[in-house]
Amino acid sequence: MIFYFSATGNSKLIASYLSKSLQLSALDMNQHDITDFTSDNVVGLIFPVHAWGMPSVIKKYLPKIIPSLKRASYIFVILCCGDDVGYCDIHVRKLLRTHNIEISAIFSLNMPNTYIGIPGFDIDTSDIQNDKLLQAHDRLNEITAIINQRKNTTNVIRGSFAFLKSGLIRWLFNKFMINDAFFRVDSKLCTKCKQCAKVCPQNNITFTPYPKWNHNCLTCFACFHACPHKAIKFKLSGGEKGQYKAPDSL
Repeated sequence: MIFYFSATGNSKLIASYLSKSLQLSALDMNQHDITDFTSDNVVGLIFPVHAWGMPSVIKKYLPKIIPSLKRASYIFVILCCGDDVGYCDIHVRKLLRTHNIEISAIFSLNMPNTYIGIPGFDIDTSDIQNDKLLQAHDRLNEITAIINQRKNTTNVIRGSFAFLKSGLIRWLFNKFMINDAFFRVDSKLCTKCKQCAKVCPQNNITFTPYPKWNHNCLTCFACFHACPHKAIKFKLSGGEKGQYKAPDSL
């Protein structure tokens, strides 16, 4: 069984690919009530890295999948990122060890960037997106082979200043940047199609009559990327930013 969380589609792509290559079922933790725990020998956990750490929502899902993880003889984790993961892999291992669960293999996987929240950050160009997706395909073949051989490994790109990124910078980011008060809607562009509300993993958006964010936000920007009319703006982004649409498959 593969458990995954995906906001803008990259982690879903990875889960779908590995579901086929490893012949394991894939379950979106945000879309399903996890009550029928699997007894698979191999269990995977896939999610995006937010500010060089775990999205806060993973801790919410974790108690539901602990029984499956404890039954597994081999556990792998894939951290989906735009560039590097900081000390996220260390923090994930530490968290699961509090439940007496040992990760067998943990990988980072570079995918097209989706974070647009501050000046200097934008989606990748089309060429870079295509290159990353091609490299991800090859990397997933390598990961599949490692998992099939049941190898134990830590195979991640932590990047420079990893301790600082996953420490002070992440703390500052979570304190000041995880804030849906920065979202704005251009009423001249918004058609009230409610696509933003449909894709929000937190069910955080209601309409009154335009989109309203209700302070339970991950700042994953799923709403921003999904808006078909580019009506959603983010106050701190520093200008117009591109929208990312994940392909249907790798």
